[in-house]
Amino acid sequence: MKARLAPGGAVASNLSGNTKLYVASVATFRAVFSTVDVYPDWQNPDEAQAVVVATPEVRPDADALIKRAVTLQTQHRFRYPLSELVAKRVPARSNEDGELLTDDFAPVNLYETIPARAHKRE
Repeated sequence: MKARLAPGGAVASNLSGNTKLYVASVATFRAVFSTVDVYPDWQNPDEAQAVVVATPEVRPDADALIKRAVTLQTQHRFRYPLSELVAKRVPARSNEDGELLTDDFAPVNLYETIPARAHKRE
């Protein structure tokens, strides 16, 4: 994906946040891109979602990003207020312990069924 980006481009991916696939995907994005940000929606833990945005560019300043979001919202009238979504941005954690996904190792169907944090037996 990185090789196909236009200058200044970014990759955006919607992921289920409570699976092993989320952890592996974030770790893979972090291994490839210099900037990886997460826009979480954790209101319902059973349906946790996050949009992960990765770019080879330097992380944009928060104020500049919100100003850009307000401009785009005004221009395009998105269904969801873009500035509210942008305000939720958090950098991807550097301590994510996921396995890297590659052409040779991509157990997506398996990983999307495994919880990110395994339940302990009592």
